[in-house]
This record gives sequence, structure tokens and C-alpha cells, in this order.
Amino acid sequence: MKDKMCPLCSGLLFKIITKKFRGSDGSRSIVKCKGCGLVYLRPPKTFYENKEYYDNDQQLRDLAISDFDFEEYIKKINTDTLRRVEFITKIIKKDSSILDVGCGYGYFVKCLSDSGYKIRGVDTSRERISVGKKKFDIDLVEEYIGGEKKIDKISDRESYDLITLFHFLEHSSEVDSVLSYLFDKLKKGGKIVIEVPAGSDYLLLNKNYGQFVYQEAHSIYFKRKHLEIFLKRNGFKKIKTMYIQRYSILNSLNWIFRGKPQLVNPSRKVTGFISMVDKLYKWIVCKLAVSDTILIIASK
Repeated sequence: MKDKMCPLCSGLLFKIITKKFRGSDGSRSIVKCKGCGLVYLRPPKTFYENKEYYDNDQQLRDLAISDFDFEEYIKKINTDTLRRVEFITKIIKKDSSILDVGCGYGYFVKCLSDSGYKIRGVDTSRERISVGKKKFDIDLVEEYIGGEKKIDKISDRESYDLITLFHFLEHSSEVDSVLSYLFDKLKKGGKIVIEVPAGSDYLLLNKNYGQFVYQEAHSIYFKRKHLEIFLKRNGFKKIKTMYIQRYSILNSLNWIFRGKPQLVNPSRKVTGFISMVDKLYKWIVCKLAVSDTILIIASK
């Protein structure tokens, strides 16, 4: 019965948004709860389906990327990673302990570690943890997070000043379980930082964009109000929400006029005269709360 209920309000009534989305085999749908408005994958993937999916790095395979180049991948995520590092260094002291949940290959962990922070990364993907350890020689742990499976390889005695989840929470259908567990892992007064794709992204009105952004890998598509409800009912307080536009105006125009993603060189930063237009564009979509990303910080 639980796999038929809305993850937020436990409602049973829903509207199908689409059955056609990235990675779909037709057995699942993207639906919108008629009660609270949460958009989610129905039915959710099981623990074993999730584990196999990430062990095989299926999310990259769904992008039809056959020749994966690690160095090129790092270049692509560098802008986002440096933005996150800059943000974290402003809110936490160097002697703080940090846990990065959903660390992937560990590039963010490496950057903070190189800056003198004590940080550990955990991820579901056996493949990404293995590669990250070889490339960076950092503290990474393979572990499934969510549902009945906890971060078992981390000592119960360990607690953290800060826990980060950058584009992890949308992959879990067990949001309450994840947040409750991580709340217990925080020290008193500790902070949690969560970044997710925004369910309020205006480009979701574009059919082609929606069928690309909606994907088998994502279980939930959060709006601000949904994230805040999940956080509050799991004990978090002092919640602050920010809107971020990761992709540039060129990427948006590519979707509007070509209906296709920029897979090879996705535009996050632009130069020259267009950079001023892009800066204004990003300010406007964030001000209107229709950007592509939501960032939330909360305290225990």
C-alpha cells in the first residue's frame, strides 16, 4: 500500500503528468499528488532496483554517453563544485566535521579536504566510490542511504557539524527516513545543506525539457514548500531557502528553440556581452522563484 501513497501527505489520488521520460521502460509514471501537489515517481523503485541502478552508473548511461571521460566530467562540474565550496566555507569553521551524502566521485570532498576541512563522503554507487578513491585518495564510503538501510559503515558514535546533500535527496523515495537519520547524526546546533532540482522550474512547461528532466533516477521533484514540510516534521529549524539558476540563458534558449539538451558543453557560464544578459536572466528567474535549483540550509 505504501508504494501507492504520496511520500509527503500519504494521499492516494494523483494526476499522471507523463509516462515518457528519461530512462523510462513504461512501467512507471511521473505523477502529481492531488492533495499536496508533490510530483513524484510512481511506483517508487525498490532497494534492490536502486542499488543496481547506481552500482551500474545507469544515470550516465541514460544520457547515452558511451565514452565517459573522467577529466572532462570534472571540468563540467567544476563551476558548481567551486560555488558550493565557496558557500560552505562561509558558513562553517575549518575545524568542523562534515559529511557529504551522495558524494559521487568525491570531487567536492576533495576540494574541501584540500582546503583543510575534515570531510567524509558517502554514496550508493560502488562504481563512483571506487573511481573516486583511486583518483583522489580521500575518505569515501559506499553505502545505501534511505529506507531501512542506513549509513551502517559510519560509527553510531560519530556526529557531524555539517551534513551536505547536493542533488541527492531527489533520488530517494524515503525522504523522511533519510532526514530523520541525518538529524540524529548532526551535533546540537549542526547544519544541513540540501540542493535539489526545483520542481518550480519554469522550463518544465516545455514538453521536451520536462521529458528530459523527469527521469528514472529521480523519485521526487520538490518545491520549496514540500522541502520545508519534510524538514520541519523531522525536527529541523531555522530553515532558509535560496533559489539558484545553474544553467545559463543559452541553455534555456536551446531548449525553447531546439528542444534539445546541451550534453557535450552545457552552458553554466557565459562570457562577453551575453554575460550581462545572463546575469540579469538568472537574477530574474531566482527572484520569481522559477529557477532550476533550490538550496536550503537548516539547523538541528
